[in-house]
Amino acid sequence: MASDLRERAAALNLEGRAVTLNRLHKYIEDTWPSSYGIPSRETIRKMMCTMGFKYKKVGTTKNFVDTPEIRELRRKYLKRRYSPEYQDALFVWLDESYCNQYHVSDKSWFIPGWR
Repeated sequence: MASDLRERAAALNLEGRAVTLNRLHKYIEDTWPSSYGIPSRETIRKMMCTMGFKYKKVGTTKNFVDTPEIRELRRKYLKRRYSPEYQDALFVWLDESYCNQYHVSDKSWFIPGWR
């Protein structure tokens, strides 16, 4: 189970999503047979600590996940943006850097220095 938790935490981190005990617990409920017994959130917390994970504030990090999907969307956007359809258009950009800062978890499980 520990290797599954480690892989799930790594996958969530790569997606840029917070790794929380609730998400890990839900993942175990959904993927492991109930005959094995579902560990409590406290047991999961202890397992994460034993594996070297830290649970700290990550809201101020500058992590940016540039996935292939994001690159493809950016390419499509720029191609359309510079098409004749928009040659006379005026574009206005809004800085929404802090728009959702209170709608996401500011803490996550991670292994320091591990990518």
